[in-house]
Amino acid sequence: MKKSKHLLALVLAFSLIAAACSGSDDSNATDGQDPAGATIKEGEYKPSGSLTINQVAAPATMNPFDDPSVGTFHYYSFIYEGLIRTATDGTVEPWLAEDFETSQDGKTVTFTLHENITFHDGEPFNAEAVVKNIEFVKNPPAPAAGETPQVSDSFKNQFKIIDSVEAIDENTVAITMTAPGEQRLFAALLRQGGFIVSPKALGDADANPAGTGPYTFDNANSQKTEFTFKANDTYWKPELVGLEEVAITQTPAEPTRVQAFNAGQYEATLVSSKNEEAVAEKGTISHAPAVPVAFIINDWLGEKEPALANKDVRCAIAHSINKEQLAANDKAPGSTRSQFAFSEDDYGYIEDLAAPEYDEAKAKELLEEAGVTDLTLPHGHIGISIFPGLSQGYASELSKVGITLENEDLGKNVGRMLETFREGTYPVQIITLNEPNALTTLINRTGKGPLNATKQSPEGVEELVIQAQTASTKEAEQYIEDAMQIMIEECIWNFYGFANQRWAVSDSVSGLEHTEGIPNHFWPHGVRVAS
Repeated sequence: MKKSKHLLALVLAFSLIAAACSGSDDSNATDGQDPAGATIKEGEYKPSGSLTINQVAAPATMNPFDDPSVGTFHYYSFIYEGLIRTATDGTVEPWLAEDFETSQDGKTVTFTLHENITFHDGEPFNAEAVVKNIEFVKNPPAPAAGETPQVSDSFKNQFKIIDSVEAIDENTVAITMTAPGEQRLFAALLRQGGFIVSPKALGDADANPAGTGPYTFDNANSQKTEFTFKANDTYWKPELVGLEEVAITQTPAEPTRVQAFNAGQYEATLVSSKNEEAVAEKGTISHAPAVPVAFIINDWLGEKEPALANKDVRCAIAHSINKEQLAANDKAPGSTRSQFAFSEDDYGYIEDLAAPEYDEAKAKELLEEAGVTDLTLPHGHIGISIFPGLSQGYASELSKVGITLENEDLGKNVGRMLETFREGTYPVQIITLNEPNALTTLINRTGKGPLNATKQSPEGVEELVIQAQTASTKEAEQYIEDAMQIMIEECIWNFYGFANQRWAVSDSVSGLEHTEGIPNHFWPHGVRVAS
């Protein structure tokens, strides 16, 4: 067997959270050192204090598999962990797995598990538990009439790459794929679908949430707007449990969050870049990673709006959007870019795509040649986080060439916006891309993908995606780039990198420096609050 540790950076996307901070007053972890590698002598460490967080989104349940939103990831990450995780440099590292190896043919990844780990309910973590979780996500029970599925289609579809999973012995699991696809497997395991739940609680809505994580679920209010977690006193890395309690409150309105943070009601809160100065005097502002945002022509076949079947009209829309101005408006210097991935370490990294440049005159010329003088495009967005501002920004840009973007507020349900995309409710959509890499994006949004309302793609795209899925990592990148280029040349996708919300963290909080560079995870490991 060949040892393989391909580097996979988890690309930010539908991210309502950003994870990072700086500084540490903890003698057990030096500056820049991941506390996961810290050596703590027995008896030196004891959890203390509480961390209060004010967040935009909140999960409806503590089932990590029914909610694909990255905005709720960190609620689950207090409780659950996966075989692997994203390291601080953006690469993949073993976590509940002690190590992993990939076979020479690239189709089987064998994970060696850490021993002597237990779930919160006392059940042992072992190969059998891993097998049960993967099989549950891959083939979930059918929901009863009127009930929400226990596993989101997003996770179920990602697990289609898995052909079989086998417990070799108590601490060894082999996952065999339908084709060489280590990177696709890792992409699936890094999201909520890869969390490992106690077999005793798996699929049981009445059971208390039970994972292996550093904190245990304590309670939530009936409105699901306030959650409390307690220190797990049997955690397998006790030095990383720095708090006695974590309390999270959902507050969608940003002005309210800013006011509460400045008043000292919370140690951490989410703010957009435009409010950075408002909280800067009360704490530290985290780094601002770029988020891939796309203005997508959902109705490119013209089924709802016939004008969109005309490539000139679609390209006029692409030419009318001034990405640099949008970035400047949101104080996101340097965040505009044409490629999907952000660095050479990202699987499916694309050095440059020939996307239409901003050219208002060209946009007007194309619309005139197409005979389009009055075009109204309905669009739906959720009313929280960056989405209202994005919708207003795009509406302003399009209005300059005579196109009206008719924005509808879909409320606070994060999943509703993706649902409208799947259903093809609106002819255009502004979305953040929540897939871990470019190949997963193509699988989900082209061909017969679950987020492709037309179930069709421009000529050549499906074939390239199929080739990419079975090719080696290096070969796949060229197929991915070619498929992306077709989508952009057809003016169906228009990418725009956008700086997302960031954490404002009180000066009393330390130990967060090891999350720097981890895009959509808020790993609680090593976090502490000064007394």
